[in-house]
Amino acid sequence: MSDPTSSHLLGNLGSGDGDLWSIIGELAEKDEVELRTLLRPHEDAGFGAEDIAVDQRSRLDAALGVLTRFELGRQLDLISDADFPHGLSPSLTSLFDSQAFLSYVSAYLYFGIRFLAGRINPPSWMIVTPPHPPESDKNKQPLALVKPPKIYQATGASAAMDRFLALQSGDDANRALRFLDGFIRDDEEPDRFGLWLRGLYPELEGEEQSRFIRIGDGLAQAAEAGAELGLVGAVARGLGFGLTCALQRGNMICHEESKLFSGSAAAEK
Repeated sequence: MSDPTSSHLLGNLGSGDGDLWSIIGELAEKDEVELRTLLRPHEDAGFGAEDIAVDQRSRLDAALGVLTRFELGRQLDLISDADFPHGLSPSLTSLFDSQAFLSYVSAYLYFGIRFLAGRINPPSWMIVTPPHPPESDKNKQPLALVKPPKIYQATGASAAMDRFLALQSGDDANRALRFLDGFIRDDEEPDRFGLWLRGLYPELEGEEQSRFIRIGDGLAQAAEAGAELGLVGAVARGLGFGLTCALQRGNMICHEESKLFSGSAAAEK
């Protein structure tokens, strides 16, 4: 495909090559007990900012983010199945069988990964015509979701995806999304941010105030880009990494004239 957005997406899929995808292979070699320990939600894991698990999860989030963008591109018919990263499927499909991995992608709203699982490794119950739900098993739930149909010739799809990709590569949006995902300086930071956002922390100043302002700007950008891409169609069903589900991955966000208002502005209301 010669569309500039397609080229951007394909470049994104190839970025980092082996380094980007190495975490998938590392996790695929771990047993379920190890995965349950590593892939607990951040707030339950109880690790510090220097813990090795933070680095592993950061690498995993980077890989899952690129894979979700692949799923977005497929649903918008901007790229094809042939563009899927070569050699990644065996390790990834191994993770698809892990209940710990399912809990992780569900906790952080990576619905795009679940749609992707139904696309590249559909379970037997999904292949039959018509598809039927799997037999109930309280001890094991399926990760794969039935892939939504593509949206052909969607007006504005390329432009919306371009803006989405540009914002995801921006420092403010990435900082905000990491904040929502629990990559924080200390356990009380989200509470202080919530107070500041509502104008209840007027004494805040200095470095932390600057950080909160940047996080707020990033969240506003995330909400705007996610809404714009959602208008195209398929993404509104709940595909999720970063911008498309930013508002679902953390506290609700207040807006004024399409921007987050600062703590001081909120205090004036």
